[in-house]
Amino acid sequence: MATRDALDAFVEELIPSDDTPGAAEAQTAAAVRRVLARQPALAQLAEQGLRALDRASARLAGQSFATLGPAQRQQLLALLARGSPPPGWSSADPPPEVFWTMLRGLALALFYGSPLGHQITGFPGPAVDRGGYRHTLVEPDPLRDGNLSCPTES
Repeated sequence: MATRDALDAFVEELIPSDDTPGAAEAQTAAAVRRVLARQPALAQLAEQGLRALDRASARLAGQSFATLGPAQRQQLLALLARGSPPPGWSSADPPPEVFWTMLRGLALALFYGSPLGHQITGFPGPAVDRGGYRHTLVEPDPLRDGNLSCPTES
């Protein structure tokens, strides 16, 4: 259960709720858990990394990652982002850069791929069910549309 709390805190620290909804509102941690349930190798990496993160938190502040304040969480996440093992991270734990890249990437993809993520970014979402997008991002080609006549030599 400790890794569940650590995962929730990790994801909510990455995508906080501020002037826009964050990971908590999008239920991103639950989505991460669903993906990990179908990917045993990734689940093992996440579990080991979250246990190591809790151990590093205990060494830093005497408490679990989930109960740390935002400044202390950010301090630990910054070390992971640089690929530096936080104090208490052992050689038996996953490499920090591998753990960070996997869990951060998964959380961000699931958040921004969610309906709430689409709403926040203004992305209308996939349109495969409607036949795809109209290609209106590029101005029409006047030669192809016949709206421009080519000058002729006199």
